[in-house]
This record gives sequence, C-alpha cells and structure tokens, in this order.
Amino acid sequence: MKAKTTSLDHLAHAAKTLRANKTLRANKSGCVPYRRRDSRETIASKSPLAARNGRFARRGIGVAVLLAGLSPVLQPAPTAQAQLTEFCQFTGNPGPCGPYDQYQDAIGQDLRMTLVLRPHGQTATVPPAAARPGPLPAKLDSIRDVFAALRRCFEGGLAGDSAQEQSATIRFSFGRDGAIFGEPRFTYIQPRMPAEAARAFEGSIRRTLGSCVPFPFTKGLGGALAGRPFIIRIVKQA
Repeated sequence: MKAKTTSLDHLAHAAKTLRANKTLRANKSGCVPYRRRDSRETIASKSPLAARNGRFARRGIGVAVLLAGLSPVLQPAPTAQAQLTEFCQFTGNPGPCGPYDQYQDAIGQDLRMTLVLRPHGQTATVPPAAARPGPLPAKLDSIRDVFAALRRCFEGGLAGDSAQEQSATIRFSFGRDGAIFGEPRFTYIQPRMPAEAARAFEGSIRRTLGSCVPFPFTKGLGGALAGRPFIIRIVKQA
C-alpha cells in the first residue's frame, strides 16, 4: 500500500515538473501561451467609450444588413414622368385650340333670348345685354352680333299686327353660311289665342325671319354655330 502511494506522488511530481519546463521554454522563446478570450472580456478590457462604440458598430452592421435585404421591397415604384400638356384656353381641353374653340365659352347647348316688340316698331331684348348695341359689323363674329341682327330683323313690327298682346317661342338653327337650317318650329304659342290669330302670328314671324337671312357670319362663327339651336321668345306688346 505504501509503495502504491509513493508511485502516485512520483507521477504527480513528474507532471508538475513537465508543466514548469513548458512554461520556462515558452518564456525563453518570447511566446505567450494562447488563451481564448471571451468577447465580453475583450470589450470590458477597453475603455467605456470604446465598449459603447463597439456596441453601436455591431448594431449599425445589423441595420445595414437588414436594409440591404429589404431594399427590393422598400424601393419606390417607378412613377410616370410628368409631362407638360398644352390646353386650349377657351375650352380647357388638352391640346391646341381648334378653329371654333374661341366661341365655345359663349355657346351652350342652346341659345336663348326674349325679343320684345314694342309699339311704333321699337324692339328690346331680355336680357338687355344679350344683343350688341350700336350698328352691326359687316361680318357677324359673336353671339351678341347674331342677337343684334335678330333684333334689327324685327324692327318695324310684324305684318298684320293685332291690337292684342301676343307671344310665341320659335326654335331654329343656322348653317355655316348663315342661312336657316331646316324649317323653324314653334315650341310655344300663347294660350287661348284664336286659331286663326295664332296661324297669322306664326306666319308673320316666319316671313319676317326669312326676309333677314342669310346672316353674314365669319368663317369661325359659322363653323361654331352650325346646327346649334336658337330658342327665341317673341313677345308683341299691345
């Protein structure tokens, strides 16, 4: 038993001696035995500022990697390049103005005016500003010119005037050449008017209107008004 204990002590002493010799040889050669250092120990050995910068650097790398992975998703979709488009100043439609667009701001679906035939051949329009005042131009180039021409057409009254007040509404349209297009149509006639008086009144309006046309339209106005309905209410005062 004593011999076995002595043998173990001898082995332990030999191992200790071997470790000491290895350390001594390493010190003589200038090498330091390698020992893996934990990352936390490495950061702790630095200054607090360096440790904090190290944490920020690692976080920055992580964010950069994440954004790089999401770049196809976050990339904005291509948008159509805005292009400047020319608009017509009269209609607001895209593109350049047409030859008749300058008249469109004054032309609706239909053109209405009330023409009042007063005693002694005088005429007036409602609204008063519907017709152009003063003498007519050689070529009619606006809606007010046309209304003024219609007012002048009925100056002097109607043939076969009746002493009673009469009223009717007539609908017609012009062609490009200023002539009446088609047959004018009466859409209203004063109620309780005798049938014979109504026929005479309508006939007088047709003849008076027919004696004034064709109107001298400019090319632009003729193209803009062609086929547009005029609705004229005629009131003959007693």
